Amino acid sequence: GWPPEVLATVAIVNFAMTHTGLEQQLLALIVMREKPELERRRVEMVKLAHQLRSEIARSEDDVLQMLASAEGNIVEDADLTGTLASALEAQMAQASKLAEWEHTETDIHRERETYSALAKRSAAVFFSVQALEQING
Repeated sequence: GWPPEVLATVAIVNFAMTHTGLEQQLLALIVMREKPELERRRVEMVKLAHQLRSEIARSEDDVLQMLASAEGNIVEDADLTGTLASALEAQMAQASKLAEWEHTETDIHRERETYSALAKRSAAVFFSVQALEQING
């Protein structure tokens, strides 16, 4: 272990690899090797989903800001109601794209799962070799 004075002054980060983490990394590598377009599409879809979720959150914040700063009767404010209607329309389009992404993600996940057994076995071999190294060391 580490002496108490070291522990009191520094944060020790455990960079140990977990079995699940290695399995996921190996699965990504295997799919990239065997079906590169599938893995590229998955990465692209993850980025798109993140962007859509960010846009939805930003749009919700904008709507709340507009409502909070509105004066008088908000129902009679044509600019505000028009802006709210267009914001709602944009959010519905983004939500539709997100739902489409989730369907695509399911298809991609199903296709990637055909390689999961190989990734599991590869991770098991890695940790077995690592354990043997510790026994021998």
